[in-house]
Amino acid sequence: MNSGQMGQLNTELKGIGQLIKDKHSVPKNQREYAWEGKHVEDFINDITEAQSENKPEYFLGTIVLTSTSSRPEVVDGQQRMATACIVIAAARDYLIRTKDADNVKSGTLLSNKFLLFQDPKDLETYPFFELNEIDNLYFRNFIIEEPENKNSSYFRKEVPSHDRLKKAYDIAYTAITKIAEAPPNKARHQLNDFISYLENNVKIISLKAPDEASAFTLFETLNDRGLDLAISDLLKNFLLGKSGDKIEDVKNRWMAMKTTLESSDAGDSIVMYIRHLWCSEYGLVREKELYNVIKKSITNSSKALSFAEKLSSNAKQYVALLQPDQEYWKEYDFNAHKYIRSLNLLNFTQPRSLLLAVMNKFKPKEAAKAVKLVEAWSFRFSVVKGLGGAAMEGFYADLAKQVTDEKIKNAAQLSNAAKAVVPTDKDFIDAMSRYRVTKAVLARYILLEIEKTHAGVEKLDYVPNDNPSDVNLEHVLPKTHDKKNGIILVKKIIRPISPS
Repeated sequence: MNSGQMGQLNTELKGIGQLIKDKHSVPKNQREYAWEGKHVEDFINDITEAQSENKPEYFLGTIVLTSTSSRPEVVDGQQRMATACIVIAAARDYLIRTKDADNVKSGTLLSNKFLLFQDPKDLETYPFFELNEIDNLYFRNFIIEEPENKNSSYFRKEVPSHDRLKKAYDIAYTAITKIAEAPPNKARHQLNDFISYLENNVKIISLKAPDEASAFTLFETLNDRGLDLAISDLLKNFLLGKSGDKIEDVKNRWMAMKTTLESSDAGDSIVMYIRHLWCSEYGLVREKELYNVIKKSITNSSKALSFAEKLSSNAKQYVALLQPDQEYWKEYDFNAHKYIRSLNLLNFTQPRSLLLAVMNKFKPKEAAKAVKLVEAWSFRFSVVKGLGGAAMEGFYADLAKQVTDEKIKNAAQLSNAAKAVVPTDKDFIDAMSRYRVTKAVLARYILLEIEKTHAGVEKLDYVPNDNPSDVNLEHVLPKTHDKKNGIILVKKIIRPISPS
């Protein structure tokens, strides 16, 4: 999908508080407020934690807008925007209820800035942000209005979203009270600092489509592809903005990277590719932090061009990781591409940062050994479950940086560096004997490894038929077996975790 297919698409990075001031509404027939208490708590805790750590920016995701009426409408993102309004309203209410003159004035200023405005034409007061037809009256009268004007009579017990809104406000007010009354207990300053952080530092990507159809198409695409479209556009624009007189070189290298990925059906993986490449050189970075980390690191045109060159030159290797039948693997050991295929088959994406580093720094023979190690380690991690997905990604990114920094120069050193984390034979045998295979693709993988190990060869002289219509797994994989037999099978599929 591109802007040409949808008309003009406006992409902007801004604080969520700044977006609230632009006056938006939720389409009348869109769903009600849906966040439960846990979501509200996480929202507030994440922001307070980011502020306490002095993070210059906290990325909150993408919001899709359309400007089909007098007010831009929020097609995707109403939960975050509504919750931000609830938090600001709670801060305003706390300040006004203290009865301190300065606090009351400060609370009123917050209200006028983010919550309620007076239209100079009809002199009526309206909310900056409006919810759908079911929620809006209660949202306005119980939350958005100032304390003396609050009215809960619009609450409908039979409407679950009203209960969620009330609970969200109660959670927000408790959190705001905690912020206001924390040492040194300067409520007005502490709350205004928090709201200022919410306004300017809690960033969202605002995507404004020209019409409702385009907006909903964009919404569906983002939900299907994640945030890749928006973040990749921001990264591209940032690099071009930093490239100065090197803009054509940067643009050409970005296009070369994109063309390489798209020519192999990996065009939807741009952000994942950039993140894995960054991790391979600098260590772990999460997707929501990627833009800010790159923005902080690339400060001039030379760095922008250097990074664009890396993006272009490494794209071929990344495509090879996604498509093991690529010509790229011909210079490697015969089975290297099979190990890559297994990683993709089992959906192990965490090792890609390490594999990129290995492909760049090791000679093909050593790289092939490393690929074999990574495939064996990944399967062990999935069986033993001693390392969660996030921790596993950190493990591989740390090894990748050591490879890039040439602290690890071959497969033997790589194996030694991983020894303390990778599950041992004993742990693997114990976990595998209790392991439940629920997916046919995984069962086929395990059976093939058993057969290869039993035959004593990595390359079989025959290729098993992987068509489930011809060979049914129920005929070769018993649903029950005695424990002794199970242990024997487990021992047969122990893949080496040292290079050979």
